Amino acid sequence: MSTKTSIIALGTFILISCKVVSQNRICYSYDNSGNRTNRTICLKSTVATIDSSRQIQPIIDKAGDLTIALYPNPTKGLLTIQVTNLPTDARGEIALCDITGKKLMVRKTIHESNIIDLSMKPTGIYILRVRAGDKVSEWKVVKE
Repeated sequence: MSTKTSIIALGTFILISCKVVSQNRICYSYDNSGNRTNRTICLKSTVATIDSSRQIQPIIDKAGDLTIALYPNPTKGLLTIQVTNLPTDARGEIALCDITGKKLMVRKTIHESNIIDLSMKPTGIYILRVRAGDKVSEWKVVKE
């Protein structure tokens, strides 16, 4: 293999690696006092083809017994937040903020299935904060 071909192959490999790494996001978990206790890399939601039907694979965050799933991300409008193992007496809220931290929407109740309509919001990046009981999960949401 020539030097020029080796350089092109190496450059292509680096570009592909950067693209894959740049699609990851960081998820955090917090204790009752609000201190961060866990930092993990979460992946962007993907579309899987099963039996020629398109099914969206959600981004999932586990906090103890509580599981929060978010999809689709990126979204063109409706964003679904599924919360499983939510205690019946747990209080919670869902807050949507712009990239500067300004709250754009707050829901004071949380259910097992929650839908947020972003269709009227401008294209960009938003922060979604889901608090269920003493568990807090933050997500970067991309509106296309």
